[in-house]
Amino acid sequence: MTVALPTLAGAGSDFLTLDQLMARCGTYCWVEHRLFALTGQWASDEGDPECRVLFSTMSRQHALVASQWRDRLPVRAGIDPEALVVPPAGPMGPALDVLEAQTDVFLRLAGLVEVVLPRLRATYGEHLARASAVRQAPVMAVLRYARLVGAAEISSGHALVQYRLQQGERAEERAEIWAEFGPELQRPFGSVAGIFPVARAS
Repeated sequence: MTVALPTLAGAGSDFLTLDQLMARCGTYCWVEHRLFALTGQWASDEGDPECRVLFSTMSRQHALVASQWRDRLPVRAGIDPEALVVPPAGPMGPALDVLEAQTDVFLRLAGLVEVVLPRLRATYGEHLARASAVRQAPVMAVLRYARLVGAAEISSGHALVQYRLQQGERAEERAEIWAEFGPELQRPFGSVAGIFPVARAS
């Protein structure tokens, strides 16, 4: 099951109802847990040792963020928190499926830090910019932390990607395969900056 969540376009501060906020936190938890699982698997696969070390670090970080999102899910009668942990009805799920099917360790890293993580961080930033400090303070704390983690991952990952594209015997080959794979991974997002579908402002 996927959840179609309200976009941020055109909304003012405190734009989410309580039910919508719970659904969004559940979706964030799903995305972070999926990233934890993917990077953890990649860290154990054979391949570029520097990429594997980076994946291992990312896996621990995404596990922590996923846990923090899970802690923000409601504990009250009539609501099953686990039922809220579902993928968004948008491009992130298909993009992660494409990444999961990728076997080249360099393309995994490049796809993650050049396409997926920047969009996740943009989503967190847009949510943070419109959140109410009165009603969403605990959520805002996780958004801030997740953005800091994301920035560090993108920076270190981008540096390694650029190094691999410019150095060594396979640099030209890597550039060619990334030129083919990058657009394929970006295609599900279209013009979407974040991880949810674009909608017109009401």
